[in-house]
Amino acid sequence: MKKILIILITASLLIAGSASFAQELYPAQDQTREKGRYSQANRKDQKKDFAARAKEKQDLINRQRAEIKELRQRLNTQIKQIRTQVNNLKKQNSSLDAAKINTIKQTIVSVKEAHQALDSTQDAISRKNNDLRNARQHRRPEAFLRGLDEVIEIQQKRIDYLTRIVSDLDKLISELG
Repeated sequence: MKKILIILITASLLIAGSASFAQELYPAQDQTREKGRYSQANRKDQKKDFAARAKEKQDLINRQRAEIKELRQRLNTQIKQIRTQVNNLKKQNSSLDAAKINTIKQTIVSVKEAHQALDSTQDAISRKNNDLRNARQHRRPEAFLRGLDEVIEIQQKRIDYLTRIVSDLDKLISELG
């Protein structure tokens, strides 16, 4: 038993001694470890920078989403108002002059065009959401940030189209009223 204990102690001393000896022979390994530490610190800074930029862009996307929702609610109330005005005109058997009818037709055409453009942006946002999911899964931060920028641009187009439709419907309401 004593022999086994002596052999284990001797073996542990030889292993520890050879490790410290190897460290003195190869000091370059320590430098690479320190470089690794610096790059890890740099990676942490890059991750923080990425997270801050992504958070800023996502906040903007959320604000734009809220604006789009508000515009859509406004559109719905305008559409209800137009329906009641049209029903009132039908009940009263009122006739509109040719100029008002022409203006109403032009407004309806403009609303239809804006609505079609709005539908195309919805498809674009769906594709960009898939691209964002793919970039996140494959850990491509620059592609993810570019995707967020593209979503922001598409949402801005949607806001512009919705604003155009709202103004056209305001014109229609004034013509019907």
